[in-house]
Parts: sequence; structure tokens; C-alpha cells
Amino acid sequence: MADWAVTLPPETAAVGDPDHVDHHNAIVKGIKEARNFLDTLEAAVTGKADGGHKHSAADITSGTLAEARVPDLAIAKVTGLKSALDGKQESGSYATTAQLNAKADASALSALEARVEALETPEA
Repeated sequence: MADWAVTLPPETAAVGDPDHVDHHNAIVKGIKEARNFLDTLEAAVTGKADGGHKHSAADITSGTLAEARVPDLAIAKVTGLKSALDGKQESGSYATTAQLNAKADASALSALEARVEALETPEA
């Protein structure tokens, strides 16, 4: 606890007491002293843990790293990624959008033709 220079008046001080003005002045001085103390304390802690303050990655025990703090990793360094990718289709052998649209259009057209033929076929 700090050593204060100002002695505050008793808590029971009241308006009309003969020492009222002195009590008021003591409170004002106490507030000024407390403000000066806080200003000094703030100046003392400002700049702590600055750019020179560092920790090793081994010190991280919780939380989530920002994406920019995570290095690029080889596939082999990511557990299970290589085996998950091994069975996937190679790039470049996928159907194009045009091919998918043509197939969808052909399927829809075939279904429509079958429905029309069913309507046109006379019942026996």
C-alpha cells in the first residue's frame, strides 16, 4: 500500500463542523495526491511487454493462433492429409460446366420424351 502524505478527515465529518473547510481542503489534496500517484504508476507500466518481449512457440498452451502466425506446411506435416488425398480424383479430369449442363439437358429431354410417348401410345 502506498504511503500517503495527506491525512483524510474522519468519515463522520459534516457540514457545519468547525473544521469543515479544513476537511474539504484535505479531501481535495487527497484526490490530487491519488491522481499524481496513478499518473506515476501509469507512466511506469506504459511500454512494458514491448517489441523486445518475446516467447517461444513452446510457451503456447491455449488459444488459437492467427492465420498469419501459422507457417506454410508440407503435406506430410499435416496428420492424415496425405492419406485423405491419395484416393481423390486427379485435377483436370472433372467434367466441365458445359458437359454437366448438356448431360442435365439430355436427361431432362429424355424424361420428357418418355412422358410424351406414354401419352401418345394408344391404350389397347
